[in-house]
Amino acid sequence: MGIGDSPQPESYVLSLLAEGKHRAAFDVIPEFGSPEVYAPHLANSASRLWRAGRTTEAIDVLNTAIQLDPALPAPRITLGMIDLSQGRLDAGQHHLQQAVSLDPRAATAHYLLGVVAKNSSRITDALSHFISCLNARPAHPDAPHELRSLLRSPACHGRLRAQAEAALSRADRAAAAHGRPTLSICIIARDEESSLPRCLASIRPVADQIVLVDTGSADTTPQIAREFGAEVHSFHWCDDFAAARNAAIERAHCSWILIVDADEEFPPGSCDQLRDLLAGPIPASVCQLTTHAPDRPGASAADLVAHTRLFRSGEGIHFRGAVHEQLVDQNDQPIHQAVFTGIPVLHHGYLEPSAAIEERAQRNLRLLAKRASHEPDNPAVLFYLGAAQLAITHVEQAIASLQRTLDLSQPDRSFRPKAVVLLADALTRLERWPDAQHVLQDALAAQPDHPQLLCAWGHELERQNRTEEALDAYRAATRGRFGPMLDYQDFTCRDLKPRTRLAVIHLLRGQAGAAADQIYAVLAIRPEAAEARHLLVSALLAATRHAEARVQLDAILAQHPDDAHAHNNLGVLLAHAGSHQQAAREFDTAVALRPDDPDMLCNLARSQHEQRCFERARDAWEKVLKRDPSHITAWLGLAKTYLESGAYQAGVKCYQMAARHSGHSPEVMEEIEQARAALVSVKHTDPREGDPL
Repeated sequence: MGIGDSPQPESYVLSLLAEGKHRAAFDVIPEFGSPEVYAPHLANSASRLWRAGRTTEAIDVLNTAIQLDPALPAPRITLGMIDLSQGRLDAGQHHLQQAVSLDPRAATAHYLLGVVAKNSSRITDALSHFISCLNARPAHPDAPHELRSLLRSPACHGRLRAQAEAALSRADRAAAAHGRPTLSICIIARDEESSLPRCLASIRPVADQIVLVDTGSADTTPQIAREFGAEVHSFHWCDDFAAARNAAIERAHCSWILIVDADEEFPPGSCDQLRDLLAGPIPASVCQLTTHAPDRPGASAADLVAHTRLFRSGEGIHFRGAVHEQLVDQNDQPIHQAVFTGIPVLHHGYLEPSAAIEERAQRNLRLLAKRASHEPDNPAVLFYLGAAQLAITHVEQAIASLQRTLDLSQPDRSFRPKAVVLLADALTRLERWPDAQHVLQDALAAQPDHPQLLCAWGHELERQNRTEEALDAYRAATRGRFGPMLDYQDFTCRDLKPRTRLAVIHLLRGQAGAAADQIYAVLAIRPEAAEARHLLVSALLAATRHAEARVQLDAILAQHPDDAHAHNNLGVLLAHAGSHQQAAREFDTAVALRPDDPDMLCNLARSQHEQRCFERARDAWEKVLKRDPSHITAWLGLAKTYLESGAYQAGVKCYQMAARHSGHSPEVMEEIEQARAALVSVKHTDPREGDPL
């Protein structure tokens, strides 16, 4: 299942596949060219879907892979396996024969065809396929047994018998030389009793050995590990993750080693795919698995990292670095050649309580500062240090670390765009606007189509009120390229973030239809983006496309019945339709869910006013003003409520406050002038007191 020497695909497509967004990935592939490059990745995704029991989806993705590369045998092999598993022998053989015609050395296809032929008493065909399987992969785990079972058949004679014996001889030599590949899974852990059972249950099916190095647990972590059959070893924590990981590696005795964290999990299908990977020829000693953090707080899309974490034992491969440790070879040199497998691993660490996350951030900052003092010219260490410093608002220190990161790193280092964006953010926080602008411009000169840089540049242009140029930057981001590396990328910078900004700008310009179009494009890729769906509702309401807005609101509330924003927007829609009583109920619900939200309180006040429930309207307006005494909309609304309920002097005073807090803005003064015509019985007061009436 490993992807070896094929051209490197665009990482944005891989990110969509990692999130299971196969249709979205297929739709954008033509923008990057060489569609056949993506077919193996789709085939791998489909294999995981099938093994996870999602057969219909798997078949769709497999057909898509064939559409991208008709010459690829892998999707046809999986289609054949699906057909055979469902009793469709003719269809299964058809797909497998197609695979063999495309690649005569497709060992898995030959093996399966051999099994079908044997079960159908077509012994000559079975012999031929088992021989071909072993010629292609002498270390195939099951073909030797099947072939030996047919040696006594009358059909196995002459040249066919000689070929069978030669294939078995090669298989015996391969087994003696290498044996069945085995896997040691190495974990370091401390106080992980809540997450460890999920981790061990997911990896146990593929593990020949589980090694857990405990760094000082005060809970039941060691006992849980032993219950799952793990070997548990104690390690005195010395502020060095590499030392702890190397202690685990030293106790591994299998042919391959996989590094797993206690808060990770292999999703359905990953273990099967890992087993298949190890059973076949692997063109390197190190492999990457894709770490997927779908539930990170504040993230709009999965955080993806191509982690180098699976490697052959006995070659001196080990870890270096007290924190953000990395694999190095026996000469302490970074490993640059690795097979990208695409096999996903789910990382759940960001679901910890905020206090635990904060504690981990402080620990990492301390370890990074110590490591940077020993490796002052290591740009990767400085990058991590700068990001950690900025996260806890040590802005000046972050600027120094990130600037040195850029000074020391080569242009092709994958973390450079993110370092640029973080540095620009840090400079902006200190209002060093020209410096932030220069940093972004220099980076864009080197990578003019990188979406992350273009989004940051768009924000800077918006800050300068250069709106047309900002629009151009955001549009360019939606067409941009991240390159082949998964690490350090914010993939929402090609869809969610730039299109959301485009929609907001369109809304501010009164172009509600154009805003809605942008958000529809976002939701086609990221239907889970709740804030985008709310923005779509706002755009549809502004465009008076009420039926569409209602569909969106109903969809939100069906999934999230306690969504205050959805109830608020539904109230707005009902108010537009003149259903003020129903609108008031929705606003009441929204305010009950978000009692401090001034916009929802204002909407509630308006709805009560429309029903002439003036006392309830006043209460809502006054709650807003209690929280924000300068809220102009609330002063104006309260003034109207007082006037229509006959409290003229109170209304006049509220208009005075609205004028004063707005700086006598033209919009407010115009509204007050309109009120003047309805208040002919109210005496004029001194304008110097700010009373426009």
